[in-house]
Amino acid sequence: MIVSDRMSCQVVDPSNQEFMQPIILQGSNVLSQFRIEALFSALKKFHKLSNLAHIDSAPVYFLKCEGSLGSHSLDRAQALLNTNGEFSRTDGFFVTPRKGTISPWSTKA
Repeated sequence: MIVSDRMSCQVVDPSNQEFMQPIILQGSNVLSQFRIEALFSALKKFHKLSNLAHIDSAPVYFLKCEGSLGSHSLDRAQALLNTNGEFSRTDGFFVTPRKGTISPWSTKA
């Protein structure tokens, strides 16, 4: 379960209800400018979304580490995941798969 506010994000481990501080990495935008403009135009038609300022879409990776992660290991994780650095947004929301969804990545581990 993700517990978040506008400035921080903590993940609750349901097995022991302790908070962990994950490393959150952000990838590159996954939508083309054409797709972003089309989606933006479609969403602006909804009354509740008429104040919509912008849209972006990027993968976000949550890394649960035991202890601190050294700069070499963090650089390596960023290279493997093709990320742009640590997640630094303070607004917006996450769209995630529903609980129990099996990812193709789960069989590659």
